[in-house]
Formats: sequence, C-alpha cells, structure tokens
Amino acid sequence: MESAQQYDYGIYWTKQVDDPSHRASLFRNSAHLSATLGKETEWRRRLDEARRDTQSLNPLYREGALAMISYVFFIAIDPFSKFMGIRRSYSLYA
Repeated sequence: MESAQQYDYGIYWTKQVDDPSHRASLFRNSAHLSATLGKETEWRRRLDEARRDTQSLNPLYREGALAMISYVFFIAIDPFSKFMGIRRSYSLYA
C-alpha cells in the first residue's frame, strides 16, 4: 500500500506542473500496481486518466504512449472470459 500512496503523491505533484506525458506514465504505472493488487475499478480509472493525458501529447509521442497503456490493459484481461480477477490473470505475465 505504500507504493500506492507514493504514486498518488507523485500524481498530485505532477498535476501541479501540468506535464501530461509524465502524468500519463505515472497513471499507467499506477494502473499496473492496481492490477497486481486486484483493484479492478482503480485499475480502469487510472488507465482512463492515462488515456486522457495522452490526447494532449504531440502526435509523435502519442502513439507510443497509447501503446504502453494498451499493453497494461491487455495483459490484465483474461482473454477467455470477460474479467476473471485481474490479480490471477495479471500474475501470469508480471
């Protein structure tokens, strides 16, 4: 849980300097942590926030940032069912 608090702290300060690239990275990494803890709602919210931040990025960087977010999304979903507990399916790949 200390890691989650550290991400929240980092995200708070990143919002103060308005750096969407850095914030998207923090949200993506925080989503990774949420997935490993089995927190689906938080995981989805963090990925949505990361996607929103990538929309304001330069097109040269946007595609790569979205690819990283998609990676965190797809490795947490069990491909044979809708959503079978992120912790179980995520641990297969983490």
